[in-house]
Amino acid sequence: MNAQIGSLFWSHYLPDSISIPSLLAETPGMWTETPRVLSMSEPALELSFLSVSSARLGHDFNDPRLLQQGWQAYCSGMRELHKALMDPRRLYTDEVLSASGMLALYEAFEGVSPGFTAWMTHIQGSTRILGIRGPASSMTDTGYMLLLGQRIQEAVIGLRNGTTSILASNKWRTVPWNTRPKDLRDQLLDIMLLLPAATGPFDPFQANLQFDPRQIDNMTPELLGKLDHCWAIDSDLMDWYGKVEEKANGSPLFYQQPTSVQERQESSLTHMISFPDIRTGQTLCLYWTCCHLLFYKMREIYQLLLKATTVPRLGSFDIGKSEPPELPARIDPDPYILLVAQSIPYFLDESGKAAGRTLIAFPTMAALQALAHPEVGQMMNKPALMRFFMVQIKKVNMKGLPAPFPGFVRKSIEAAKKGVNVTEVHAREAQGESSALDDKLANETGF
Repeated sequence: MNAQIGSLFWSHYLPDSISIPSLLAETPGMWTETPRVLSMSEPALELSFLSVSSARLGHDFNDPRLLQQGWQAYCSGMRELHKALMDPRRLYTDEVLSASGMLALYEAFEGVSPGFTAWMTHIQGSTRILGIRGPASSMTDTGYMLLLGQRIQEAVIGLRNGTTSILASNKWRTVPWNTRPKDLRDQLLDIMLLLPAATGPFDPFQANLQFDPRQIDNMTPELLGKLDHCWAIDSDLMDWYGKVEEKANGSPLFYQQPTSVQERQESSLTHMISFPDIRTGQTLCLYWTCCHLLFYKMREIYQLLLKATTVPRLGSFDIGKSEPPELPARIDPDPYILLVAQSIPYFLDESGKAAGRTLIAFPTMAALQALAHPEVGQMMNKPALMRFFMVQIKKVNMKGLPAPFPGFVRKSIEAAKKGVNVTEVHAREAQGESSALDDKLANETGF
């Protein structure tokens, strides 16, 4: 029965194009396929995979028995993983690392805790397992696939929280590729892992804070250091995209299709975007997200520096008391937010299946947070664009997306309309709901 569930799960979860080598991501497949090649004799992996596959199919077929089986397998899998972490013979295996990732996937889809708290905690735990194993453990094919999945998720957590992962260290960005070439997706992830050190936690309301000019004077050296770091990341991103264009050799990286009259009225978007394959789409959306987060931070720092009473140096520019130079016009987050928005229907299409829909979750949330700021998207019809986000998500089965995602979108739109801090709204809500869910989880897993 469990083998049957597993086989059915793959056909419902993975997009068909995921097994095709991509221009930007040459290694086919996803880390979530590792249970196919690993030993199910490891009980933590067997149970964690059963939890994800049962829950996904339970939603797809509206079967409460499968949903219950998924929850029970998750609780048992958590206990088995805890045992494995205490056993040196099991701790270092690919099976245990894959099991940890599968349990995190269950938490993302099923909403075990408010927001993405449980998922983030579990991903950070998986990174600690990687740290114990060391970078050489990721030189095998399976070890590399597990590392790839971990790098993407650690980069997302870092950009959300402003934290730098151990996977951003030099040894973790070099040793696993001693025996394989580093493709363009891997090179972008290197930049993503370094980006939080420049941007810090993404708070779209930071520039609106009423700092005393003397406070800003004291902050000037730190702000200039951050700005220099941002310029270095900007240079890396430009170099990366230059390599992408060179490799594409004139072939289109994405296609633009005109929207219908109704779609244009609903969203104000004149075109939608599709891609040659889903992993090219994922990589480009991550690149566009890096650009708008970086450019917003650079504008934010610049605005704070303009409030200083001293005359600091801004790169090659002097900021004077009058007519200060502006940042180059290309340092504008809006076009990149728009590109992400235009890409959403591609990922939410049925052919992308559940895995495809998860790939657009972070770029969408980052775009929504950016749009919440009044200075972002001034040249767009923001109310129509935000309605577009919600309409697109309502078109698909909500259970095909991470569980907290639809609620995040709805609350972000509501918060943006009221002009309040989106991050604080979600944090307050999470605090209010967490204790009951934590108690339930502790009772059923034994922790």
